[in-house]
Amino acid sequence: MIKKNSNIQALHLFPKPLFLLNYWFRVVPLMPAMTISPAPAPLPIGVIAQRIHLIRGQRVVQGTDLAAFYREATKRFNEQVKRNAARFPANFMFQLTTDESDALRSQIATLKTGRGQHRKYLPYAFTEHGAIMAAMVLNSP
Repeated sequence: MIKKNSNIQALHLFPKPLFLLNYWFRVVPLMPAMTISPAPAPLPIGVIAQRIHLIRGQRVVQGTDLAAFYREATKRFNEQVKRNAARFPANFMFQLTTDESDALRSQIATLKTGRGQHRKYLPYAFTEHGAIMAAMVLNSP
């Protein structure tokens, strides 16, 4: 006489499968492998210091540079800043004038010729507190 519980116990003797054969007999993992990506290396202080400009008597960093520091696309960075505009008062962030933008452009010399190679809108400048608030908005370290 065979007990009903013995069959159930026999099934548990075999390990649970880690892979499954699909219809085309390819091995498919049941659970994707978990990989931990290494944390990006922090930027050297010299790189950050080169991007700090003195405008209107304040030390500021342009929004494009902040986006690069936080490893974000400039477009996404600007979207997040506009979405959270209430968190950026006038002493945290301000938009540069045309003259200020042109002066910075001549210092940086990044303007390329051709269609779509220039800025459509005037850039933003962020003070020290604005840069910290941008990190909080982006959930960046």
